Amino acid sequence: MAPWVKRVFIHILPRLLVMRRPQYKFEPSR
Repeated sequence: MAPWVKRVFIHILPRLLVMRRPQYKFEPSR
């Protein structure tokens, strides 16, 4: 895999996860 491919996955994957699961957030629970 090319280095740019990894960057694309790292940038797109979190967005897809957030769009699919809007309830799940990367915020730490107090």
